[in-house]
Amino acid sequence: MRIYGTPLYGTPQGAEVAAAAVDAQGVVTAWSRGARLLLGYARGGEVVGRPASKLLAVGLPDSARRSLARREAWLGRVALRNQAGRPVEADVRACPLTDAEKQVQ
Repeated sequence: MRIYGTPLYGTPQGAEVAAAAVDAQGVVTAWSRGARLLLGYARGGEVVGRPASKLLAVGLPDSARRSLARREAWLGRVALRNQAGRPVEADVRACPLTDAEKQVQ
């Protein structure tokens, strides 16, 4: 699953896009520079290989859980937790990653 923390409508030119990839077990497998800037983690190694749930300030909204269970994309607001432990509101787009046979990765 790929997760983007970006403005819902329009991204200012030159703005960093915060992106992460999360595998089917809920583990972060990729972490962008924009994600590091958004949440304050100096290195991706502080996040990659760890549960994505550790980045949530509160649980996922029910609408996100339903969409992801159906392997559909979801767009909405999520409260994340930055490195200092403070909540950070982000507009998130979560999209299942599929292979050529449309199997979720």
